[in-house]
Formats: sequence, structure tokens, C-alpha cells
Amino acid sequence: MNHPLLPSHRPWYWSPPVRGITPQRASQWPRRAGKALDQAGKALRTVAVAGLGVVAAVALLSWSIVPEQLDRPSTDQVPTKSEQPVFQWPVEPSRPVLVKDDLEQPIPLIATLPALPDPRADLLAAAGAKIRQWEGVRRMVYTDPSGNKAVGIGCNLDTSSAPTLLKGVGANYSRVRGGLDRLSTRQVEKLFKTQLDLALDVVEHALPSDVSLYSLPVQVQVLLLDLSFNCGKAGYGRFRSVSRAATSGRYDRLPSLLKATRWYRQTGVRAKDHIEALKEVIK
Repeated sequence: MNHPLLPSHRPWYWSPPVRGITPQRASQWPRRAGKALDQAGKALRTVAVAGLGVVAAVALLSWSIVPEQLDRPSTDQVPTKSEQPVFQWPVEPSRPVLVKDDLEQPIPLIATLPALPDPRADLLAAAGAKIRQWEGVRRMVYTDPSGNKAVGIGCNLDTSSAPTLLKGVGANYSRVRGGLDRLSTRQVEKLFKTQLDLALDVVEHALPSDVSLYSLPVQVQVLLLDLSFNCGKAGYGRFRSVSRAATSGRYDRLPSLLKATRWYRQTGVRAKDHIEALKEVIK
């Protein structure tokens, strides 16, 4: 027997099989590798032919759907500028198509509606302009012709509602009445608007149910609203004869009834302006 450490009679290039690989199997590897390469080549050729077929089919399909008017003209037959086709986007038949005449005469989407009449706002604006002229605008406390403390545009500070009115505009009643604070312009305007609304409510509630204030002449409306504004709710109740003459249409009695009141003697120019305006109604 040959010792494993001694040289054997086998040739020098021979080695024992490793993990089941024998020389017979190893001799078959080149043949199998050749077959695999042949099969891969055939597959690549098949894919290449199929790809060329798809590209050709897409090219033919795209060429067949291109419209004739978009075909590129030949070099020997180039159309003029007027003969060149113009591309137009397709329009769905269900939608209306705007033509040139429609664009020149557009139809407004929203019709302009006339403003609705607001007799209350008109009366407040007309009377407010006159009262502002008669009373003046004062941001500090002052004494009116009747001897009452007032501020703003004829706001009587001696009434029970004055603290609430000043609180509504963010002012301190005690400091304003004591002359320590003055009202801002915004506070004066907000206070005046509140006074006008309250005075108009008094006039509307005092009228008979079958008489509308806004059916009377504007001069009479301004007179009644000014009486309520200047004298307050309690003072306006003392002008029942004036209110009855105004609501019954006996406007010719209004000047004499006004001249017989203490209000006429205290206000002076204010009352005379009302009587002068009533002359247009009496005619």
C-alpha cells in the first residue's frame, strides 16, 4: 500500500474528486456551456425581431391617424401663408360655441336691480342733517339753552337714560359729565345715531294705528322727529295737539300751535326754521 505522505504512482496533475465532482463530469462542462450560449442567442434574436415588429406597427399606426391638413408639405409644393391650414381644437357638440357676434355683445350674468326705497333711512338722514346744524357738535360737556348738561350732538346728560347711552359708546358717564373726559369723534357719531333711532321709535309708537309716519310730508316728518329728539319721550307727550294736527292733515294749524309752546320760545331759530319749511306744505 502507498503511504499518504509518500509519492504515489499517479501522475502529478491528478487530484482526488472534490464534493462529488469527477473528471468525467468536468469534461462535460464546455459542451453544456455551448448549448446554453446557443439558447441565449436564439432568445435574444427572437426578442429583437419582436421589438422591431412593434416599433414598425406603432409607426404605421401613428402615420395613418395624422390628419391630412397637418402633413408636412413637400419641398416642391409649399403652400402660401393664406393657404396654410390652421389647427383648430375640437369642440364638443353638446356645448354652445361662441361666435364673434356673441363676444361683441356680452350678456350680463346678473341683472342690475333698482334700489329698494327705505323711508326710515331717508328720514333719519334728512332730520339728522338739520339737527346737527341746530345743535352743533361738542365733544366736551356744555350747558344747553334749557340749562341742562349736554354733550355730543344734543345729548342731554340730565336724563335717566344718559348713563346707559354713554356706556353703550364706551364712555364713562361720571367723568364726561364732570368735564374730565371728552368723547371721540366716533363716539359722538355712534351716540347721535342711537339718539335718532330712539326718538324715531317714540314718534312711530305715538301715531294712531291707521296712520303711517312716512305717508306725511317730509317737512312734517322732520318736525315730529325733531320734537321727540329735543324734548325726549316725556316731553314729546306734551305735543299731542301738534301730533293730532299733523296726522289729520291740518298742516295750516301747525305754525300757530308751535308758537304757543315754550319750546318755540326757547329754541328760537330752530322753531322758526320748522315754520318756514311748513309753508311749502300749507300752500
